[in-house]
Amino acid sequence: MATQMPTRTDRVEDCPTPKRNASRMSFMAASKQLYRRRASAFIVLPVLLWHFCLHRDWTFHDASWAIIFPFCCIWLSFDFVIWKCILLSPFEGPEQNELVAGSWGRFHREDLGVVATEWMRKFGGVVHFAGFFGKEELLVTDPLAIQRILVTNCYNYVKPSEMRGRIGRFLGKGVLFVEGDLHKKQRRLMNPSWSAANVKASFPTFLTSAYALRDHLRELVETNTIDPNAFASEDKQHEYASARENENEAVLDVLKKMGLASLEVIGKCGFGYDFNVYSKDDNALADAFTTLIVFAGNKTTPAKILAAKFIQWILNVVPGAGSLPIKQVQAVRGCAEVMERECGQIYEAQKSEVLQAGAEVEGKDFLSGLIKANLSEDPTRKMSDAEVKGQLSTMLVAGEDTSANLLTWILFHLAKDHGHEIQKRLREEIVEARKKAEAEGRGELNDDEIAALPFLDAVVKEALRLEPPVAKIHRQALRRDTLPLSTPIRYIDGTTTSEVTVKKGTKVYISVKAFNCNQEIFGEDADEFRPERWSRTGEQAVGAGVAGAYSSILAVLMETFEFSERDVGGTPIERGSAIVMRPFVATEEELGNRLPLRVTFV
Repeated sequence: MATQMPTRTDRVEDCPTPKRNASRMSFMAASKQLYRRRASAFIVLPVLLWHFCLHRDWTFHDASWAIIFPFCCIWLSFDFVIWKCILLSPFEGPEQNELVAGSWGRFHREDLGVVATEWMRKFGGVVHFAGFFGKEELLVTDPLAIQRILVTNCYNYVKPSEMRGRIGRFLGKGVLFVEGDLHKKQRRLMNPSWSAANVKASFPTFLTSAYALRDHLRELVETNTIDPNAFASEDKQHEYASARENENEAVLDVLKKMGLASLEVIGKCGFGYDFNVYSKDDNALADAFTTLIVFAGNKTTPAKILAAKFIQWILNVVPGAGSLPIKQVQAVRGCAEVMERECGQIYEAQKSEVLQAGAEVEGKDFLSGLIKANLSEDPTRKMSDAEVKGQLSTMLVAGEDTSANLLTWILFHLAKDHGHEIQKRLREEIVEARKKAEAEGRGELNDDEIAALPFLDAVVKEALRLEPPVAKIHRQALRRDTLPLSTPIRYIDGTTTSEVTVKKGTKVYISVKAFNCNQEIFGEDADEFRPERWSRTGEQAVGAGVAGAYSSILAVLMETFEFSERDVGGTPIERGSAIVMRPFVATEEELGNRLPLRVTFV
């Protein structure tokens, strides 16, 4: 059960000012003692070096000390910086367990969301931790603090410069890149295209794309297709093929297949354009997205992050640095060029059509609506061509990537041993609904009927909760601010506070995945995939506009196919994130993001 949020009066009474000051004073005393102990080391080490250099003949042992000494001094210097930046914080928090990476090392080495969830449960909704080189950063999962950062004071919390640099180079100056007044303007102009009526009108397209995906998968299953990257080696592939029992069974990378389906939906609903993603001919855009999926989002390490930060810095400040002969840089650059070319061609074709039709254009797709709005003579109610093209790139990546990954994570949970019962229950619910439609003389379910399927709706909701496509949100404070808290956090002396000061320039990380695993809201089994938690008698399911694309594709697939893990006993899947959370095989990380599953007919 959710706990009731305390009132402002409650928060003040929980932490009177004298106690907060006492907390800082007691902690300062402990910190000074620690400083004196470490400062003494700066005296001891030079004495040792002087002893070995002047009072004894040089030996290998002495030379080793001479080499070790500067490293000890560097370590103590960094340790002092970390003590100064982090240990002066009076709040409880995770240990600074690595010299350079601070607390980030473990954060990135373990499965995405695991450490953030552990910190949330141990230290509360705002966690102070050591970033790189000891700089203080915040992990936020408290609902009031998140509301302050993303809603009520959102323009004080912007994307960090290195993130905006990546977005700008890859997607252009769309709504994900811009900040402040320009962001407000772009959102205001784009909102009408996403009205409930327009989204609901796209439902037939969702179903058409779902059936196209079904036909594509059916052909692959009938021919016992094994995707080229389904196994780590040819020996593993031959071993599987020789032991295969089902007559019709394919091993497919469902991340790639869901990406194609999502790309088709985005093309038709967003641009009024057919990308022909299932065509056997070369498809530059589909290939670009496949490349992007492979390169983005594997598990990171502190060394990888530092290297990426350095490369991003060079790309931001050095003209022409995009031509650096670095494999990943060139791969992403190639994807960006393909998207820019394809989006440019689509935009010019649609713009010409809208200009010819004028105000009478009937297109309900996102692009047609945006171009039609741009016919206005008022400069405050229109965007430049570059801005519109930036929206197209943004919609392609943000729409395709998030949708494809959510569908992939749904299939991941359904393919596990406990998921086969969920598949069976979904199939029974869908078949029963289709029988009713056929009794009324209709061959297909409509949007309201699919949206009203309670267990299908519960599965989609549970996947969104446990596997949010955007698992973490990065922001940086432009100005000093105070975050209110719904649940107080503790100082090291045990006293509490219900507000936290955020200094200018502080980086803030919102862990959506950890927030969605809050046991006070979702119960002790919050880490488990259990759709039944969403079952409410008489409660209306989410509308077709919210779950239509996911529910329609899932409904069509469940009627035809059974999904299972690739390996008997389970395939070790972990989560990586480069904005969007993607799966990869833990023992085959070098092959990139993918989710190989066995697919058979029901």
